[in-house]
Amino acid sequence: MNIMLVSVTERTREIGLKIAIGARKSRILWQFLTEAAVLTSLGGLLGVLCGIGLAEMLSHVMGTAVAISAPACIVAVAFSMVIGIVFGLVPAVKASRLNPIEALRREGKHPKSLRRLRRTFSFPQALSLDTRPSSRYNGEKYAF
Repeated sequence: MNIMLVSVTERTREIGLKIAIGARKSRILWQFLTEAAVLTSLGGLLGVLCGIGLAEMLSHVMGTAVAISAPACIVAVAFSMVIGIVFGLVPAVKASRLNPIEALRREGKHPKSLRRLRRTFSFPQALSLDTRPSSRYNGEKYAF
């Protein structure tokens, strides 16, 4: 759930833009639910494959037989997908209910990081997203 909340928070401007140009709430909801289901299904599949690999390796080292149940593997992947859908539901609903104006107004990750870089490396104002006039540039606005 935490990963999906971070995903929604980082993509707030994208979601706001989609809503502003006419995307329906159901489309955004399904987008995030599908993302959660795919991510957790791939994680479940990777877990099953690692489990099978470790079981085979241990059986080879210890000299014992191993029995892997295909229905158990299918249930494990399906269970991880259900967990992803359940815990992706809250972030998906949150994303679909965003107000497009507020979402577009929020400052994304990039402007803050560029300001931090400018402070750190003393970039001139022309390379920043800052549009405030500066005496150094005779009051001209530089928008990048």
